[in-house]
Amino acid sequence: MKQVFTFSLAGLIFTLFFLQTGVSSCSKDQIIYDTIKVNTIQHDTIVIKDTALTIQLLTAHSWRMQEIRGVSNNVAFYYLRGGSSNTQSFDNDVITFRSDKTGTYTDNSGNSFSLTWDFTNSSNTRIVYTMPNSNLAPNLVVIWENLRYKNASLLYDEYYTAGTKTAHSHGVRIL
Repeated sequence: MKQVFTFSLAGLIFTLFFLQTGVSSCSKDQIIYDTIKVNTIQHDTIVIKDTALTIQLLTAHSWRMQEIRGVSNNVAFYYLRGGSSNTQSFDNDVITFRSDKTGTYTDNSGNSFSLTWDFTNSSNTRIVYTMPNSNLAPNLVVIWENLRYKNASLLYDEYYTAGTKTAHSHGVRIL
């Protein structure tokens, strides 16, 4: 009895397979596409890498704030030049680095503070600058890390501690 059941199952599977492919065929209209090549344009992918930041690039211009987002004293802030949902204004915020490793920082209120600065690694991706008489703290030390130059902009991560006030942000500065 087991042989008959096995034979019947095998026969049933064979029959169903045969009927599926042999009987259930359909006809389709054949669509022929005629392609005419008029102009062949080859598209290339261009990868734009960050430009190495040099003293010449850094000191050639003053840098205005384009965008910044961060946290200061556990309060989030955001600014985009010309934006409508800014939580703080940086419209007048400008920093200037000079080749003699000095510079000037002007805050949004128009107060100017002298500073000294330097790259702290050989790849020029980290700057530390000190403002001896800032409005936040005497000898305020500000650190920019992950510094890069791309599309005529400086991009960086910034952090500092001024007394009990701490801040960490990501900024973009433009010419």
